[in-house]
Amino acid sequence: MVRWYPEAPADKRGWRYAIWKKRMMLSSTLGFSMLQTWETVLVLTLLFALTLIFWLSVFNLYPRYFAYLSRRFSYYVFEDENASLSAALREWAREGVRRVLGSGAAAGGKAKVLAAGEL
Repeated sequence: MVRWYPEAPADKRGWRYAIWKKRMMLSSTLGFSMLQTWETVLVLTLLFALTLIFWLSVFNLYPRYFAYLSRRFSYYVFEDENASLSAALREWAREGVRRVLGSGAAAGGKAKVLAAGEL
C-alpha cells in the first residue's frame, strides 16, 4: 500500500512549514506512520470522542461539584454550611489592604494616601 505523505513546503520560514513539521512530528511520535489510513482515522476518531466527553463532563459537572466543595469548605472552616465565602474573602482582602496602606487603629481608622515615591 502506498501511503501519501505531504512534502515539506519550500519556504522553511512560513507557517505552512511549521504546521507540516508539527504534523510529521506527531505522526512519527504516535506511530501513525505505521498505520493504514483507516486505522489512523479510527484512532483519531476515538481520541476526539474521548476528548469531547472529557470536556463536556468538565463543563457540566464542575460547577455543581464546585458548589458542593464550597459548602463543605464552609462547614469545616466556619462550622456553618451556609456561611458566605465571598464575605469572608472580602473581609480578608480589606484587612490586607488596611495592613498595606497603614490604616487601622494607628491611623485613626482613616486610610493613609501614599505618594507615588513612597511604595
